[in-house]
Amino acid sequence: MKEVPIVRDFLQLLQDIIVFLRNSPKRCAIVRTVVQRFQNTQTHIQPLCPTRFTVKYRALDGLLSQLEVVLQALNDIAALASENKIRSMASGFLKRLIDFDVVFCFVVAVKLFEIMDILSTSSIKSNDRWPWRSPRQRSCS
Repeated sequence: MKEVPIVRDFLQLLQDIIVFLRNSPKRCAIVRTVVQRFQNTQTHIQPLCPTRFTVKYRALDGLLSQLEVVLQALNDIAALASENKIRSMASGFLKRLIDFDVVFCFVVAVKLFEIMDILSTSSIKSNDRWPWRSPRQRSCS
């Protein structure tokens, strides 16, 4: 994925937003307040794992289901933060998140990582059934 610039940049943008929202108790409180306002069932934003694609799918899917919350939280932070730098960062993230290329990449990435998750899960399960593999080769331990 690092070889495809639009996907690489998209994943980095999401990672930056997640870190931005999770790195401050005040910003976390704003996210929790927005979650309650929207009555969302998922109360936290899961970070993206840099190496595990199956974890990335769950994080992306969760973030997609919380996109309205994230957008509103960034809007609230841009309006309420005491520091200009934080307001500016929130505003910048908000503008990037509603760009066509980011929205398009979001939809495609969720579908792509979902397929990769399904294939990964099914290949792990099928590896355990291969009769020509020794028991040691079948286990991860």
